[in-house]
Amino acid sequence: MVRGDFMNSHLSAEGPVVIKNAISYEDSGISDDKKGLIITNADGNSVYIPSPISVNLHGGKVVSCGIAYVPELEPNDSIINNSVKEDFGKIMIDKIMNRCPKSSPDVKILTPGNYKVTRTLNNDGIYSYSMLYNGTPYDCSSWAEFDPWGNLIIKESVYVPQNGTNPITIQFDYTNETYILNTGYKEPGHWRTPLLARLLSIPCAYGAVGEHRPPGDETPDPDPPATLMPPTPTRVPTRTSLPTNTPGPTNTPVGSGTPAPTSTAIEVPTPTQTPLSVSLAPKIIFDVGNNGKRTTIYSETDVELLGRVSGIGAVVTRGKTGIIGSNDQSSSVAIISGKDLEVRANPYINTYCNGIYYSDDDIYFLESEHPVEASNTGEFIIGGFVFSNNINDDINPHNPDKSSIYFDLPYNKIKFVRALNYYHLDKISGYEFPVKLVSWQELK
Repeated sequence: MVRGDFMNSHLSAEGPVVIKNAISYEDSGISDDKKGLIITNADGNSVYIPSPISVNLHGGKVVSCGIAYVPELEPNDSIINNSVKEDFGKIMIDKIMNRCPKSSPDVKILTPGNYKVTRTLNNDGIYSYSMLYNGTPYDCSSWAEFDPWGNLIIKESVYVPQNGTNPITIQFDYTNETYILNTGYKEPGHWRTPLLARLLSIPCAYGAVGEHRPPGDETPDPDPPATLMPPTPTRVPTRTSLPTNTPGPTNTPVGSGTPAPTSTAIEVPTPTQTPLSVSLAPKIIFDVGNNGKRTTIYSETDVELLGRVSGIGAVVTRGKTGIIGSNDQSSSVAIISGKDLEVRANPYINTYCNGIYYSDDDIYFLESEHPVEASNTGEFIIGGFVFSNNINDDINPHNPDKSSIYFDLPYNKIKFVRALNYYHLDKISGYEFPVKLVSWQELK
């Protein structure tokens, strides 16, 4: 008998796997004897990774109960179609929630609603941080605290009961990391948009560098501007909810053999005097303290964590879950969602997770910024496993295909690696790992 909650691959799905956009996909496998593997139990068109996305499984396989379309697969990799269905392990979310130690003094009960972290500039030039609950001052010191950079440290496990259809959100009304504005780099005939202007979706004139040049213009590069930091620690407005993707053109059906159409152009807004700084979301950090105790968010309702989820901990919810990926290499968070799981990644930095992305429904990996031309590309590096147990065959809201796992990361390299600090599920209070019989033989 062996534990049945761990997969034999980094990426597994009951339904179709679709990678609409990415630069590349790489998986070196979970061990020396188990190479990279994409496996799905879906019938029909089950895996769709069109050109020009290169796929390297380091001698591994795409295993499909239907038909896989992966034209840029490395020659030493292979595709096995019409396979026998795999018996995946299933994480019993209902059991975890039913056994959650919600009556324990170590688990704090939070009412659904909006928890917003705010900051105030003191007379000594130092920021102080506080929290609002639905706009009212709220003392979160029993379960969370703030570090000097304004990150939220979750120091105790919390339980969120059901309250109608109200979700729980944790968000910030400030940013605390500033990009350095640069001149981008020159290509034949034009300049690429500077990072700042791209992120703010403003014309390049406001980013101090013109975007277009006539073909053949070899005017010397302008001197790069000085590092632009806020002259005073002024609050910079930031988005307080995950962006909603504008529906684009209908995708080609999965596995049709035709590359997906290009995205519709994004309309540039009317220029405004935007502060010359832009930041990543602050972090929501799961703290490991109290003799190594792991912290967990248990929720009966939808959860939106509008900060970069980091540290070592877990989110377990019966509802939908939305998070922003972290650039912390030591991040090892288990996200276990009863409904859709949406992971946002900034396309200009590396995003890491050595934990688990698990959903009883669909999993979407999407950009945290609007799709624009990028000169800096990041990697989405996963050291745990991604598994969608899609059981309701619903429509993916981001494309018309009924995909279980869906990537739309145009400027990212998707990379699966062997984790060094893989999250232990049995550290989640209330978790009961399943077992399965691998083989039995009488010994004589």
